[in-house]
Amino acid sequence: MKELTRRRFAVPIFAPGRVAWWALVAALLWGAAQVWGGLGIGVIDFPAAAVTGLLLGALVWLAWWLLLRIPQLWGRVARSASWTAALWGALVAAGAYALPANGAMITLLAQHVSVDLAQAWGAAIAAPLTEETGKALAILAVVLVARERLRTPMDAALLAGFAGLGFTVTEDILYGFNIAYLSFGEDPVASTLIVFFMRAVLFASVSVVFSALVGAGVGFWITDRGRLRFPVGLALVVAGPLLHMLWNSPLLVALPARLAFLVAVPLLVWAAIRLVRGAEHRWFERTLAAPGALGRIPVTYVDAVKRSWWKRRSYRNDVARTFGSQALAAQRRLEAELTDLADAVAAGDQGAAAQLRQGLEARLAPPPPGTL
Repeated sequence: MKELTRRRFAVPIFAPGRVAWWALVAALLWGAAQVWGGLGIGVIDFPAAAVTGLLLGALVWLAWWLLLRIPQLWGRVARSASWTAALWGALVAAGAYALPANGAMITLLAQHVSVDLAQAWGAAIAAPLTEETGKALAILAVVLVARERLRTPMDAALLAGFAGLGFTVTEDILYGFNIAYLSFGEDPVASTLIVFFMRAVLFASVSVVFSALVGAGVGFWITDRGRLRFPVGLALVVAGPLLHMLWNSPLLVALPARLAFLVAVPLLVWAAIRLVRGAEHRWFERTLAAPGALGRIPVTYVDAVKRSWWKRRSYRNDVARTFGSQALAAQRRLEAELTDLADAVAAGDQGAAAQLRQGLEARLAPPPPGTL
């Protein structure tokens, strides 16, 4: 929601006093070296494909960057955190985890189980384990450097989703080089265009979805207080790798099966978002129910902040019908300021909480008895 003013998980560009910052820089540099080791020869052999891949990767990045802003209803992830998570996915998860580990695991399968199994199921077995682990670690990296705690499962889902975005751009560029080599360098630009069209347009960037599901599960374990936190968290953490395994498996070689998979995934994402929205709303109500959190703000206004886009839209339509369309801006401002207040209270930012509370009290508190 654009009216929100507070941002979560700001990562400093330069913080030599933080050990976690040095660890992050070292991991990114190591990942960059590994990515160059895996992709550098492709850049040298097919520079046109490299440029095409970077341009198309930038478009994929922008598209998903905008899409990942939509779920940010109860809190905004700072741009620095988004970039850090995406760079972690593009460099560390891809370079330090996927590139060296996937090949090694497939080789072990061929040596100790069977060559046929390794050829058919190697990518389906290795990739979900290495890649989803590497992308999920972006949550830990950002949280440690930013020195903030997760509030809701959506915080973790978004950070992991941005890591998945960075990962998929690196992966798409790598696949573009692979196709160029398989076609003996014949029209590498066209082969790169085909790869990006198939993976980013026709079949979407499912890596982002897999990562976000795992992140949401981790977020449930850490932040939720309900009795279902562990089973729900486990289901989400397992769902990401299982869907990833199915996506890479020979079971989806046929185009109809792959399209059916792509129809089912949005339904699973919708169900996961409903779970996460419920957790966000519980966090909001629980935080503002703490003694002194609302000050003199009438508690009834908390009920005006609905948990989902659809419920808020319906409520805003009711407000517009009752008070006129000019009341919509005030309603959106109320939703944002109460959410910012909850964030400030949860973060222990007493100065910001007091300022937000004072402004809301002046507008929302009922007038003293005997005044007009």
